[in-house]
Formats: sequence, structure tokens, C-alpha cells
Amino acid sequence: MVFRLGIDNIETNELKGSVGIITNSTGVTGNIEQNIDYLTRKNVKLNCIFSLEHGFYGTYNNGEIVPDETYNHIPVKSLYKSDTRDPDRSLFEEFDTIIFDVQDAGVRHYTYISTLYKVMTTMKPQKGRLLVLDRPNPIRSDIVDGPVLLKEFSSFVGIKEIPTRYGMTIGELSRLFDEEIGSDVKVVEMSGYSRDTYLDDLMPHYIPMSLNLPSVSAAINYSGMCFLEGINMSLGRGTPYPFLQIGSPFLWDMNLKGTDGLTLRRTEFTPLLDPFRNQRVGGYYLHITDRDSYNPLKFAIETMIEAYRHGRIEINKRWLGLLYGSNKLISMIEEGNSAQDIVNSWQDDLRLFRESRENFLLYR
Repeated sequence: MVFRLGIDNIETNELKGSVGIITNSTGVTGNIEQNIDYLTRKNVKLNCIFSLEHGFYGTYNNGEIVPDETYNHIPVKSLYKSDTRDPDRSLFEEFDTIIFDVQDAGVRHYTYISTLYKVMTTMKPQKGRLLVLDRPNPIRSDIVDGPVLLKEFSSFVGIKEIPTRYGMTIGELSRLFDEEIGSDVKVVEMSGYSRDTYLDDLMPHYIPMSLNLPSVSAAINYSGMCFLEGINMSLGRGTPYPFLQIGSPFLWDMNLKGTDGLTLRRTEFTPLLDPFRNQRVGGYYLHITDRDSYNPLKFAIETMIEAYRHGRIEINKRWLGLLYGSNKLISMIEEGNSAQDIVNSWQDDLRLFRESRENFLLYR
């Protein structure tokens, strides 16, 4: 069966009345036509566009406030303005349908799924329906890995008690969210989709979800390396190769090695963003040689353990706890546990999540 995205399978004649869309530049058809242009061409009247973190074109840095703008004379209202990131209920009152069509990163701490969760919560008591146009999990939807977030550590970089790599499409995840919220979300499914595929197996062109995810390889690394944002180590933000290289003034002193599916190449770079902004640092370029055998989460933890042993690590415990989903990571490192010990520590929770996840899957 030919692969088709949710946007390619939508019945546009059902989109009556006032329609809004939550999207960005990743929201294209299989022919790389922007969804807004496609829907307009199909005589769907879009009254408003809503943007997420990084803005409509994905060009704002992480955490940067996104302003309102316009696209082809259609207003684009930002959902990434306030400290709470909670959409104002009045934003959606006038709409009969809100479409959600965004390419996600497949990782809990990427905020597009947090926006989805908050929009679903906001829309629950309103008359309008939420239509999620499904897209692939870019780093495979058959891999479930990482610690399951503890509820007391929920935040905008961890909105729900799910593992780091939750192994679901955005449509499937909306169904999981809706078990709690009860917003009666509707998913327009893909066709011809296989769970064991990466985004670049399915799409002829890759559209970055943000400045710092320039490729599927970067997205794979991001799933684990984002933990390293809790320590004093550059992940290549503010360079041409974000999440494809790591660096610090002390990195070359560490006994850092590659792992299954990953080869390290020594390099230097000067990041234009924190940490180590405008400082020359020693580092390593991360060459993924086998995506299927490489475990980015375990590699990130091995790197953090080695940095801790080196003795020059600076830890932002609050931020690391939010990214990891608990304080267990730093506690286990301080207690002298190995990376494999830490990976083993989340397996029981993963088994429970895999069992519950089965109820929401749309593709086998």
C-alpha cells in the first residue's frame, strides 16, 4: 500500500463552518505542499493559524517567545507566549473544528506534544471538535525506551507520565491523552504506514521541526542527549550540527568511547548559544553507523557518568529532573551505578506502559 499522511487522507468536504489549524512548516502533504495552501485550494476556509514553540517556520530558538504573525493574509496566533503555555480558552470558542497537524519528534521532552495536551484540555468543554492529522513518529513508533515520568515532575518538557521514547504516532498519543481528558478527539489516520520505519524512509524530503533538529539522525540523538542539557556540556546548539556533536573545555580529558552503532570523531567547535557561547571547545562528532543497534539514551547516560567521574561536572538538578522525569538519574550516578544499571531501573515501568499503550495503537 502506498504511504499517505493524515493530511493526504482528510475528507475536506467534512470541514464546514469556521476552521482553525495548529501547525508549522512541517505540516506538508506527501507532495510537500503546505497544509494551509492545500486546504485553501480544497475550499476549506481557514480563519486562523496557531503556532507552537519555534514559530511557524521553526526558526525561533528553544524557549524563545514566539510572536503573532500572518501567513498569506491569515492571522497566525502564537501558543508559545506565556510562562504557563496554557492557551486562553477564548482562542478556540469561535471554531467548529480545530485541526492539529504538526510533525512531532517522538520524544517526551519535545514540547509539541505538550501543546497538544493543553489544547485538548482547553477545548474539552467547548462545542468545537479537535481533528488530529496523523504523522509518523520520526524515530520509529515500535521503540519504547527511557524512564517513565513521575507525575510530580510534570512540566512543559514532560506533560504526561510516559517514557522518553513513547513509541507512538502523534495521533495515537492524542488517543492516550484523551483517556484522561475526554475531549473526544478524532484522528485522521495515515495509510501504508509501518511502525519500524524512520521519517526519512517514508518522506523524500526532511523538513526540520526546529533549528536544532536538522535531520533524523539529530532527532535520534536528541532523544538521549537532551538529558545532557542538565550539565555543563554543549550539544552543538548554535552550530551547523546541533545534536550531532558534543563539546566542553574538558571533554577530551574524559575517557569517552563510542558504542554499538555509534562512532565518535574528535573535533572542535565554537557554539553561538549557551553553554560555552562563543568559546572554543573540544568535542566529538557523533556518527550513527547503525540506527537500529544504537541506543542514544544509554550513550547519554554513559557520557554523564564519565563527566561525573571526571569531577568537573556542573549539574542543574532541577532541570535534569524535569528532563529525565524524576531525580533518580543523578541519585543513581552519585551512588556509583553503571549506565546498564540505570537502564535496567526503568524496565518494569516500561513493561507496564507497553501494555497500556496497546489500547491506543492504530497501526500494527
